Amino acid sequence: MKDEAEFKDGVSVFFMDKFTIFLKSESENGGERFSAEAFRRTDGEGVTFSFSVSGGRYRIRLGKKVFVERSGEVSYCLNFGEGERYPAVIGTAYGEIPAEVEAERVCVRKRGDSYFLKTDYVLFFSGFSQRHKILFTAKAAD
Repeated sequence: MKDEAEFKDGVSVFFMDKFTIFLKSESENGGERFSAEAFRRTDGEGVTFSFSVSGGRYRIRLGKKVFVERSGEVSYCLNFGEGERYPAVIGTAYGEIPAEVEAERVCVRKRGDSYFLKTDYVLFFSGFSQRHKILFTAKAAD
């Protein structure tokens, strides 16, 4: 199913298609994995997948910019550029934790109507750091 948003003059702004996603996140302290129905928004600079799982809302951007954003009880926006360090804030019920994120590897691929993201990154906090991995796949829903 495809939805289109349009300007009043009828010019198409973006398209949204249904996808099935799989997300696996690993860190030194554990991880999570899940699949969900998502919507893909396409624009001139890439694609954004939006979905909700267990009270968290996610947006994953693949294109000129790559990021993973989560809102809910825990919130963050992690920007990924290989070898670059970006500021980040991890929001929790107890307050905000300032951090920086540096991707050691970012791999984005598209094959047909399927997308793939794999990133290894380090979160730097005041006085310590944590290694993380994300594997994300998206496939057009039947």
